[in-house]
Amino acid sequence: MDLSQISYGDIPVKLEDAVFAQHFILFFRNLKDQGNKELEALQKQWFPESVIQYILSKHNYLIVADLLDCLPPQSFKAHLVLLLERWPHWKDKSVDQLSSIIAQIAPQSSFELFREFFQNQEEKSFQALKGIYSALPFLPAQQVEALVEAAVGCFFKAKNPLDYTPFIAKAWRLHLPKKKGSLLALILLGKTPQELASCLEMFFQALFKSSPLYQFVTTEYEDDWWEAGANLSMFFKENAPLLEIKELLALDVQPVPESLELLAATPMVELPVKELVEELQEAANASLTEELRLEIALFSIIVTAQGYLHKKLPLKQLELQKVLRLLTFDFSKHPFYEDLVTCIRPFPRQDIIDGILGLIEEENGGYTDINLSNLMGDLAFPEFILPLIQWTDQDSGDFQNESARDALIKIGAACLPVIQTRWPQLDDFQQSYAMEIIATIGGDAAQDLFLELSPAAIKQDPESWSMNAIFLSDQRFLGLLEEKDKHQGEFIEELFYCLCLLWDYQPQQMEKLRKEIHADFQEKFEQFDLIMHEGEQLQDRNIEYLTLPLKCKHCGKADSYDLRHIIVYPEYIDQVPPTIGDAIACKHCALEGELRFREQAKTAILLECTRVTTNLIQGADVQTPIEFQDYSIQPDDACPCNSGKLFKNCCLGFNW
Repeated sequence: MDLSQISYGDIPVKLEDAVFAQHFILFFRNLKDQGNKELEALQKQWFPESVIQYILSKHNYLIVADLLDCLPPQSFKAHLVLLLERWPHWKDKSVDQLSSIIAQIAPQSSFELFREFFQNQEEKSFQALKGIYSALPFLPAQQVEALVEAAVGCFFKAKNPLDYTPFIAKAWRLHLPKKKGSLLALILLGKTPQELASCLEMFFQALFKSSPLYQFVTTEYEDDWWEAGANLSMFFKENAPLLEIKELLALDVQPVPESLELLAATPMVELPVKELVEELQEAANASLTEELRLEIALFSIIVTAQGYLHKKLPLKQLELQKVLRLLTFDFSKHPFYEDLVTCIRPFPRQDIIDGILGLIEEENGGYTDINLSNLMGDLAFPEFILPLIQWTDQDSGDFQNESARDALIKIGAACLPVIQTRWPQLDDFQQSYAMEIIATIGGDAAQDLFLELSPAAIKQDPESWSMNAIFLSDQRFLGLLEEKDKHQGEFIEELFYCLCLLWDYQPQQMEKLRKEIHADFQEKFEQFDLIMHEGEQLQDRNIEYLTLPLKCKHCGKADSYDLRHIIVYPEYIDQVPPTIGDAIACKHCALEGELRFREQAKTAILLECTRVTTNLIQGADVQTPIEFQDYSIQPDDACPCNSGKLFKNCCLGFNW
């Protein structure tokens, strides 16, 4: 794109328009991701201090969050006073981002602000706690300890103590005296095996900054994962008690004494193991059921295994096929991914290609294919483009779709001619992902191809097309959009309006368009704000239906629908998507049973589940479209997402 055609001097004035600001910040961020060489100069011209001040002061917190994510932290140094004043009042992810920014530009001021936050007697918001925790790496060690101790103190009297789990784990890693009793209290929050397992996994993840081993063991141990993964021994130190761990996992019920004895002998400098064992033993003695004691035993075994895990994988001389097999273990986030990729790179190129393509044919499922997608993206061989495009089809599932999309973006411009050639053979899902890939890659060739494919893409899914077109904001889109009847919906209308401002184009009835766009924009923000941040008011409300965005699997069109019956499976809330209980037809193709939840719907459903659960715990009557149902599903059962795959090869372990 020839950016010189944009009226640089007018951009700061145009950014006072909230709709344009949201669009333009996304456009600028995509330029940044593409490594545009003009960016530093453009940033100074487009985002002078006065514009940053205006956006921080006048625009809504969603736009602020995008700006905080777009510009480097030092860009906000002149606005420190405003940031410190606004921090307690901002919402959503802007608080998370802002916490890290003020910690980087003013550590002492941010420490004082966070300390005062913990001293305040009001209930602490999860987002603010998350923000402070993310800021800790930028603060001096003494200040970190003081804030963690303050957080632990709040934990014992909080209404939502689980929100403090990362701070509890940090207190254990720092060996702080105030941690005493915190793990015991955390365990006693779990009233059912599922609740306790969730508490312990959160604690484990915060302790070790990831939980792939925890997820792997708890998912696979019933199938004797150690036998299936004999090569896992490479991941552990030579003195690891692998035989003892295997024997305990092979038992129908893992005994607490033996599990704690194994943990007590584990050398971990980063944790006070003796005190950890004492609190786990005290929890096990606290009149818990056998099922709850089992969760404590399993947790102890996994912490033991984690303690013997290599910090960095020893790079031994291994055959390529063995290295690839090690990489394909079903870890949600492979702990040795970078080490194994380093091992793979020196092998002959064609051998690597043949080995990976051979593994793809095995239909592994789960995280294995996602790890392969990541590997193909990092190696960036053009031979991987076709199999990755295939993984963006309707049958592969969202998680595999997204990992393949990210890999293709890493490969970059080499994907463009392949997409262009294969376009007629791609299904609707593949075409939608292809447009996103083209837009994100950027550059002149990508813009030309995006424009060429746009007429068909707009017809198929105007919402997705408009979201991708924002990243390019090509002037030629104006002619394409102006020809469309009513621009095919609100998303296209909004994009058209922003492009008119960007390129100084004045269509007929621009003022009428501006009023309509701003009214819709404000209404959407207010609806989002109500769902996300008015929880206390919603507690006393009866809700007959939720208005949620759905997308039709048949025609690919997205729209909003009023749902009066949504079935949720609480024991599998992270793994099994809710079911639409209403008989609802697509507004565009009129077919029933083809609608699926879009990303925004997930947040709204989870928040409504929280509202309902809170009311039920308090003994209050509540009217809701949510129906909780028991769901019995085994790894070898058909996946409830209707993909046609087995649960273990599809949604098991994934967040829907």
